[in-house]
Amino acid sequence: MARRGSGDRDGIIRASLDGTALRMTDDHVDRDTAIAEIRKIATVDKTLQVDLLTEAAGGLLARHMHRPSGQRYRHAALLLWHAGADPEGAKEHAQIGLVALREGTRGGIGNPRG
Repeated sequence: MARRGSGDRDGIIRASLDGTALRMTDDHVDRDTAIAEIRKIATVDKTLQVDLLTEAAGGLLARHMHRPSGQRYRHAALLLWHAGADPEGAKEHAQIGLVALREGTRGGIGNPRG
């Protein structure tokens, strides 16, 4: 969950984790390099933000479940898991995100709110 007063920062970090994991997947960056970059983004005040990694991984997994034609989102979520995201927590976030995607209540570039 977002910490009080940190919503904007957390949203920016989640978006950066999402985008970086996808870019690393698309560019076929080796796993150790990708994990190091992701951990750098997810570290705030010398603390790895597992909650943000978990939420970002859940969002990617939800998109994979919503449109499973390719493995791009799943591979990106796996990078976040290897970087420290909680797999069970990510699955919970994925279920919530999947419902939102199916109902059209989750905004974003690929799914703008009407």
